[in-house]
Amino acid sequence: MKIIKLSSENIKKLVAVEITPTGDVVKIEGRNDAGKSSVLDSIAMALGGAALIPGVPVRQGQKAGKITVDLGEMIITRTITASGGGSLTVENTQGARFKSPQAMLDKLLGALTFDPLAFEREKPAAQADILRALVGLDVSDLDGQRLRLYEDRTLKNRDVKALQVHVDSVITYSDAPDQEISIAALATALQQAEQLQAAATGATKELDAFKAQVLRLKDVLHRAEADRDLARVAFEAADQAVMRTEAALDAHNHAVQVAIETAEAAAARVPDTAAIRQTVREAEAVNLQVRTNAQAKAARKMLDDAEAESKALTGQIDQLDAAKAAKIAVAAFPVVGLSISAEGAVLFNGLPFEQASTSARLRVSVAIGLALNSQLKILLVRDGALLDSENLALIAEMATAAGAQVWLEAMRESPSGDACSVFISDGSIVETSA
Repeated sequence: MKIIKLSSENIKKLVAVEITPTGDVVKIEGRNDAGKSSVLDSIAMALGGAALIPGVPVRQGQKAGKITVDLGEMIITRTITASGGGSLTVENTQGARFKSPQAMLDKLLGALTFDPLAFEREKPAAQADILRALVGLDVSDLDGQRLRLYEDRTLKNRDVKALQVHVDSVITYSDAPDQEISIAALATALQQAEQLQAAATGATKELDAFKAQVLRLKDVLHRAEADRDLARVAFEAADQAVMRTEAALDAHNHAVQVAIETAEAAAARVPDTAAIRQTVREAEAVNLQVRTNAQAKAARKMLDDAEAESKALTGQIDQLDAAKAAKIAVAAFPVVGLSISAEGAVLFNGLPFEQASTSARLRVSVAIGLALNSQLKILLVRDGALLDSENLALIAEMATAAGAQVWLEAMRESPSGDACSVFISDGSIVETSA
């Protein structure tokens, strides 16, 4: 459907205009602030409803405005009051009115609200969303999975880097044993050796005591013999004393011999404590090497595990990218060369859309605008003054090929006399060239 006739009264800067288009491109010309935009706004307000009605839609000094759009198959009439009220009726060719007129109109409208150049002005992310919706390309589930996996891999790669630094900083000892030396066992051996040493020292002291006692007994014996010579009278007593002393001496000599044997045996059992102490010192150093090697081995395992997890996440991301690429590959885009990358960027002939030529971007934007307005083929171009003759011709050609109607706003100081042009001055039509 296209506009057969437009009537707009007291809308924004318009006093009253009536336009009957005669071609696929309708040029609305005039000076700045003459009311050109009000003509295009009338169409948008009549069809789009509250979402496209500005805060002050009625011409200053007037209580209400009225817009009538004849689409051939139906006639839309919208009244708008200065206070914000208004009404909407949609009638078919037989005069029957639709019960839910705005809902019916909403089904006819495209996502870019009539503006074929809106796609080019959108940000890249919004362009990709519009294009995906147009071709029915829903990869949100794959994008969500990919984002989660990408975040997981990013965190895991941080662990990998940290573990790599740790592994690189750990010193290892190639000649260290796999198990630590038991310091407790060495301490026990040292304690036992020290106990044996103490026992041997005690036996030696006891031997010295016995030897001293022997010397004293010998002295007593000498004095007893002297007493015996000097006191024969006490011979018997002295003789008995001698006998007792000799017996005691024999007993002590035997004890001395036993003590000597005991001390020698104890000394023989004493190990080399200096060697044990040296072994303990060496064991501490060896055990430090063993612990260091164990830490290095554990760090290496953690690094290997982290790298394996990161590699697995990368594999899952690659699978999602491949699935997404497969979906994109079979999507039917409105322009040859137009596509969406795996990262979600809009591409034209393999390059970012914003790097395409002006004419290419225009062609793509118009094609998308036409595709989105598949039933109501009306496009409103508000930047006509920025388009050169080639681009204007391109828009006209695409509109004609699609059976669409383009309403184009252009700034001029005086009527151009071009076919299908309407010159607006102070809210009214000055000249219409058919």
